[in-house]
Amino acid sequence: MHASVSILADRDGDINLRPHLLTHLVSAFEKVVSRFAIAAMELSLINRIKLQTNGNNYERNLDIIQSRAATTEQEIFDHLQHAKRDIIILGTTRHDIDRHIIAPVGPEFLIISLLRNIQNHTILQGRRQKIEAIKYYRHSTSRIRFESIRDPKRRRFLQISRLEEELEALRMIVQTQQRLIKTYWKALHPRSFQRATTEKSFLRSRKTMFSFEEKLILLQEQKLDDDDYFSFEELQSVTRALRSSMSQSIEIVEEDHGRAVRVFTIVTLFFLPL
Repeated sequence: MHASVSILADRDGDINLRPHLLTHLVSAFEKVVSRFAIAAMELSLINRIKLQTNGNNYERNLDIIQSRAATTEQEIFDHLQHAKRDIIILGTTRHDIDRHIIAPVGPEFLIISLLRNIQNHTILQGRRQKIEAIKYYRHSTSRIRFESIRDPKRRRFLQISRLEEELEALRMIVQTQQRLIKTYWKALHPRSFQRATTEKSFLRSRKTMFSFEEKLILLQEQKLDDDDYFSFEELQSVTRALRSSMSQSIEIVEEDHGRAVRVFTIVTLFFLPL
């Protein structure tokens, strides 16, 4: 880190020889310094507890300091893991110069990134607008629900049926995307390769890269499970409830209408002879 901020550019003004300073590596260094400070505070409190007979207050403070120390150690570990990920994904180590340079990633990583972009950022052709399917169908469901409450008619059932069919089709699409992601995860897993017919160097490389590819796959799988699939299931439940309440409203309206017709008929038959 000292080299990254202290090395001057060459005479031609090229600063590419300067090592790339990773953000997580800097954060890890800061947390290490903080951990040393916390350790000094911890030792100071331990000495005060030993020198005093009543050290209850110091013991409570010591518990807080130790909890903070454990949290800091976990943060150091997390930052170092992220720095390791950045090094593997974004660069390789040169033996002649102690720095990290940009290097191409594997096609497997590019494919999962492409799949995520296609699934999460579908663009309407010719409009340059992102398709917000969940937002659109939530608006459509709310509109049909409002119209059904305001003016319950049997033709509303056709709108509800079309909405249910579209939601079911979208839910099936999300299920297909989920199966695709899971199948791709199985295909990339190092255990899916036969050890007897696969080179050991390839297996080592595949194991290293898979840990980072797996993170993208799991993020996309979680997005499909929690956001898309759950949202469409929720909208389907709303449409089913809407169909049920619509049916009850129509039955009440028809019952009131039939009662009015009967009253009118009785009154007409009673007063007609007069």
